[in-house]
Amino acid sequence: MSELIIRHAEPAEYDHIAQLLLLAYAPGREGGNSMYYEWIQDVQGRAKDGELLVASIDDQVVGTVTWCPPASPLQDIAHEHEGEIRLLGVHPDAAGHGVGRALVQACIARGRQAKLRAIVLLTREWMVRAHHIYESEGFVRIPDRDMVPHPGIVLWAYRLVL
Repeated sequence: MSELIIRHAEPAEYDHIAQLLLLAYAPGREGGNSMYYEWIQDVQGRAKDGELLVASIDDQVVGTVTWCPPASPLQDIAHEHEGEIRLLGVHPDAAGHGVGRALVQACIARGRQAKLRAIVLLTREWMVRAHHIYESEGFVRIPDRDMVPHPGIVLWAYRLVL
């Protein structure tokens, strides 16, 4: 595999990022909320309110994550002095090649650089590969911050103390 590069997303890539996220989150669409999938596609809005990162290989975007520092309006469950990871997504063809881990590590580095106390995130129960990455990077479940945004949709909370 060629070199994996983590960088800021370019506006010309926003449509591609939206499609990548729809592919990555497709397993959750059964019984899902259509407004959520519309929000997933608002890449420009997230880039304005957070730090939109991409992973690229050979100049092709294969993954993305939104880093939400304190005071970002995109934060859902973060407390004071915590950053939040939102919408980690890897193209299915790139899954298993370290793309998701590299994006999580980039967020961890940003949290440490900002001297935050912790990083939090929400994930779905079916995102087993993501759970493995989070847990191997030191994130632990914090059920007291789990969310149920819609009936039948449970979001699991994780936290990494920095």
